[in-house]
Amino acid sequence: MKFCANCGAGVVQRVPPGDTLARWVCEHCGEIHYQNPKLVIGTVPEHEGKVLLCRRA
Repeated sequence: MKFCANCGAGVVQRVPPGDTLARWVCEHCGEIHYQNPKLVIGTVPEHEGKVLLCRRA
């Protein structure tokens, strides 16, 4: 990776604050580009205008 997908400036590899691995970080806008991000999907079920919640046993 050479350029930021957000602003087009150059990126460098460094460990961002609060992380333990080197990531591609934009030198201009600070965007952190994660390689192979994991997708997370969620839903909010609704029935008759009320949100349904579940408690794990």
